[in-house]
Amino acid sequence: MNKKLFVFAVVISLLLVVPAFQVFALEEPYQVTRLEFIRDVFGNVIANYEGNVTTFPDVSEEDANVVAASVYFRIANGYDDGLFRPHEVLTSEMAAAMTVKYLGLRDHALSLPDELLEGLDLPFWITPYFKWASTYHPELMPHFAIGEPASREFIEKLREIIDDTMTRRRQQA
Repeated sequence: MNKKLFVFAVVISLLLVVPAFQVFALEEPYQVTRLEFIRDVFGNVIANYEGNVTTFPDVSEEDANVVAASVYFRIANGYDDGLFRPHEVLTSEMAAAMTVKYLGLRDHALSLPDELLEGLDLPFWITPYFKWASTYHPELMPHFAIGEPASREFIEKLREIIDDTMTRRRQQA
């Protein structure tokens, strides 16, 4: 009798555990595109933009105003090949770059000490954003994965930094 109860318990356990594992294993990794990040994080800034519409051959007509606003406000820019790549998967360094540019801290980030970069092989364009994150927001560093898609946690932390910074600036004004 105990053997039958044990077999029954194992079968029930497998019926509950295996489907949950399959759902978890098949879950798509979290990925956001450049355009989604711009819309989501900077939407309130770019919503009322009525300036010139910068055209990129890879940007649809419906997204042209969002992209133009992001270029105007120096949040993002196009690539040397003339494309904007709105549907490119956002990496943590892209997200940090857009945040630092939006907050107007790029020049300050460039002036931070290079000792922060010792032993790291980073492309030059990433260095100011990496220095900014490691100096002022060390809580970002566990989520700052060079060349990897930006994690949900990284994006949420950047959003908090932007909100806190903008709130402080409004209070100081």
